[in-house]
Amino acid sequence: MAAPEFDDEFDEEEEDDGLAEVSEDDTDVVFGNGPINRPSMVNFINKYPDSALRFLTRRDLDGRPVRSEFEPLYEKWADRGLMKGRVKKYILTLMEWDDLPDRPLHELVGDMRNKLAEMRLAGEA
Repeated sequence: MAAPEFDDEFDEEEEDDGLAEVSEDDTDVVFGNGPINRPSMVNFINKYPDSALRFLTRRDLDGRPVRSEFEPLYEKWADRGLMKGRVKKYILTLMEWDDLPDRPLHELVGDMRNKLAEMRLAGEA
């Protein structure tokens, strides 16, 4: 099973604004400093489902609010183009959910990891 197709409102201008080429490493959500594009967002969610859910909900896996030192990081990601609405839409599409289930975050992360592992195994077959 391949990653789900994800068609959203990323503007072509955002992805190709005529400026110098931005390397893939620079668009990486966690380690880059450049603008976050669709492929880097998808890669982030697939590699770090726990961080994606924390960013989306501003809750830690135990349900408590994330520590205040994470907020500047989340603001930096948002300034670079990572949007909660796009993250949520991709997660819902990936997981085939209508909305985020009302369950503990650590369970949702487990569900996402299982789904991503199934997709990787199906891709290797």
